[in-house]
Amino acid sequence: MSITLAIYITRRFILSVLGMLAALSVLFSMFDFVELLRRSVTRPEATLGILSQIALLHIPWMGLQLLPFAILLGGINCFWRLARTSELVVIRATGLSAWQFLSAPVAAAVLLGAICHFRRQPDLLGLL
Repeated sequence: MSITLAIYITRRFILSVLGMLAALSVLFSMFDFVELLRRSVTRPEATLGILSQIALLHIPWMGLQLLPFAILLGGINCFWRLARTSELVVIRATGLSAWQFLSAPVAAAVLLGAICHFRRQPDLLGLL
């Protein structure tokens, strides 16, 4: 497979995954904020500003929890768009198998997962 095609498919895949991660993070942040509001009804010292700061501080942890779903849904979205615009048909017409053009996005997903795994456990990298 040509490097240009691999970069193109990987870029589309990564952008779809990041877009899905952003959308899922916003959605679950709203649910988290509503839950914080519900739990803080009886506490007068919990202002809206404090609750919004707490909800914003939950986003990185939530992003790590949502990453597998973002990769799954982002991959589905990416390849659906490629199929809708007939780019997958053109790629297959050049003689590439599905496994060949999937190798670059799979490698990107594994690399993204490994980076997030080591960010979660920094002592494995020897940083602490």
